[in-house]
Amino acid sequence: MRKQIFCKYWHHISILTICLAMASCSSDDISPVDGGGGDPGAGDVGELLDNAITDWGMPRESVASAMQGFRQQPGTGNSMLQFTNASGSESISYQMHDGKLCATAIIWPSSSAGLNLKSLLNGFTMVGELSGGMVYANTAQNTMATVWQYAETDSAFSAIGLAPIESEAFETLAPISAITEECEEAGMCTATLRGRLEGVDGSTEAGFQYGMDSNLADGNMKKASTNASGSYAIEVNGLIDDTTYYYRAYAVVDDIYYYGDVKSFKTKQLTYSINGKTYKMVRVKGGDMAEFSIMQTELPGNCEIQFGGMFSGTIRTNEECVTKATFRSFMEDLREITGIQFRLPTPEEWKFAAQGGDRGKGFTYCGGNDIDDVAWYEDNSDGEPHSLGMKTPNELELYDMSGNYAELCNDTDDNLYVDGPTYGGSWKHDAADCKWSSWEKGNRTTGKIPGTSIRHKNAFDGRYIAVRLVYSRQ
Repeated sequence: MRKQIFCKYWHHISILTICLAMASCSSDDISPVDGGGGDPGAGDVGELLDNAITDWGMPRESVASAMQGFRQQPGTGNSMLQFTNASGSESISYQMHDGKLCATAIIWPSSSAGLNLKSLLNGFTMVGELSGGMVYANTAQNTMATVWQYAETDSAFSAIGLAPIESEAFETLAPISAITEECEEAGMCTATLRGRLEGVDGSTEAGFQYGMDSNLADGNMKKASTNASGSYAIEVNGLIDDTTYYYRAYAVVDDIYYYGDVKSFKTKQLTYSINGKTYKMVRVKGGDMAEFSIMQTELPGNCEIQFGGMFSGTIRTNEECVTKATFRSFMEDLREITGIQFRLPTPEEWKFAAQGGDRGKGFTYCGGNDIDDVAWYEDNSDGEPHSLGMKTPNELELYDMSGNYAELCNDTDDNLYVDGPTYGGSWKHDAADCKWSSWEKGNRTTGKIPGTSIRHKNAFDGRYIAVRLVYSRQ
């Protein structure tokens, strides 16, 4: 379908000129008159659009005779015809070329700016932006519509400018198009987006808007850009795994935005491996918190972890303790390389996931009522931690949330805080301390961790405490 069809010159010559000319008229011509019936509603503005002449090429005399119920403004009638309604609150202007209609504009008080103009412009498709206005096209009617929420020279008014897509009045230029191509290279948290420009002379800004909302509104989408003149590709990262994303190509030529069709792709499930064994990030939804993803296993110190073939690293220990500085170094590298804002879970997130999330069955321990089935604890651990994932997982397929290692949570605004509470108990705790609700307060004293020269503050004991990272799915 022919969508990117407006050219770069006649918008400036016609629609913008008309809107500025109308806004520059005297306030007596276009300001509301007391007792004139109030500001226009959706029906009133719709009637204005219906009354506006869009029979392009109509003679000046025919345009004037069609404006029944409107008053022609003095001093207009050659290249510009301007009319106001009976109350003087709304105005319609026409630009003429060789005595024939070539563009139209409507202006009304800004109290109507909240109208749903897209519904009023039924049959039109949004194709770009121009000087703060949104541009629409209706190929069946050979009509462009440019919508301003306020006229540039007077913020008290809103405006719509109408002009033909093709007209003898203006130079014919090759159409400019930004074409969105199919995404065939979506990974776990990255994707390569491809687009193509047509009708562009030389290199210009081009790129993609993308996000999880198909509307791609400003508040819920991101933008990646480059310079291009034909085909181009951009790799985006930091994407949430196992999620559908929407995207469209765009180009900027002479400050005008051209958009391609909206397409979609889905990222793959994010996996990781520890000491050569592969696990996955588990999606947790429900409860009173926003959706998040959590590691299927614990991550003890000194274990080699790889994320999706992108990142490889280790949380180094010092005397079997993990310091805040070491943890910070690991987390900063992980976030920079993957683009994902990994963090420690909050206590609320950890407890909800430990109970099985929205699949929970009310077990005493994380995954069952028999602790020997789900946990390494004081009575069966032989006084040491064990390999990950050897016991029965819980309802979300999360391993070792009871026992093996106690798991660090963060109850502060500091994303790298390591003095928080620990949950779930460990290999050295008894059964009563390995429930999903079991926890210990973080030790924030300046005393040393037993058997080491490392102080409690800004460090934790890696011999029985580990981390299980999460990220928000937003």
